[in-house]
Amino acid sequence: MLFQLTGRAGLRRGPRHLLRRFDSLGLGWAAGTGLIYFAAAWLSLQFAAPQGVSPFWPAAGVAVGGLLSSSGPRLPVAAAVAAASFLANWFDGRAAPVSIAFALGNMGEALTVAAFAGRWINQPLELDRLKSVLALFAAVALGTVTWEAANAAVLSLTSPGIAEFSRVWGLLVWANLTGIITVAPVVMGLAAAARKPPPSRLIVEGSAVLIIHALASAYAFGLLPFEFARWMQIAPLASQLPILLWLAVRCGPLFAAAGSLVLGIAIFRSFSVHNYYFAKPGFPESDQLFSMHFAMLAVSFAALTIAALIAERRNAEIMARRSEARLKLSRDAGNF
Repeated sequence: MLFQLTGRAGLRRGPRHLLRRFDSLGLGWAAGTGLIYFAAAWLSLQFAAPQGVSPFWPAAGVAVGGLLSSSGPRLPVAAAVAAASFLANWFDGRAAPVSIAFALGNMGEALTVAAFAGRWINQPLELDRLKSVLALFAAVALGTVTWEAANAAVLSLTSPGIAEFSRVWGLLVWANLTGIITVAPVVMGLAAAARKPPPSRLIVEGSAVLIIHALASAYAFGLLPFEFARWMQIAPLASQLPILLWLAVRCGPLFAAAGSLVLGIAIFRSFSVHNYYFAKPGFPESDQLFSMHFAMLAVSFAALTIAALIAERRNAEIMARRSEARLKLSRDAGNF
């Protein structure tokens, strides 16, 4: 009888126990990261160049952001990234051995960047310090340059007629570099906001400005069929800088990163549909690609740096006020 009661109680708490176990292992976060990675990778492969390389790879940012924001072990997230990378390349028509090689390379890149960034960025992993932003850029540079050489070697060996190794390597490095820098800070910011929600006033203000920024960026790069204020299309980047600065100064690192991502997507979309509001048709394709990547990185660096400096100053002011309050309490206690 006691055995039956114990068995029934175990059955009743079984699903809840499994869910807690599922969450403790980080499998839920890993599954979500893998699904988003697959969607981002599959969409990016639709814009692949003749060399078989997409000019923008936001899936790498999903992988790095998922690893850095995971509260559990990183191995399940890394495995989910590898599986999603394999499926995306396999569904795109690549052979299974090539897809496996890409999966291992993409997983290794994400783990390398996350390892360096986790070592150099103070806990918790937030981009609210200038040191953290610089550490993220350095970690991304090391990880992409190293592991994309392996992916470029795989492409050069399996498709010998498409392009030379250095050309493919450069395309892969820039695509992953911009993908990580524009996407990973957003994932990290969302995870930080989940741990410590910002004030509701800040969420409302940041969301409203971000929507305006998205619409204005789409119009400035010729992605909306409107005819007013066409001066924005003459200088699309300059017309969006005031809104991006608003997000960085007023709304913090999360909205600064989201604003950079929105502007980066608008730049890439304009380039992919050949609107030429940004990359002029008179220049070689290599120069157009470099200008697109440089603009995305420069915008992200400026927005994240300004947001980190403002957040660092605000945190210092808060700490100073708390120290002053503790000092006042100790003085008041000493007067009794």
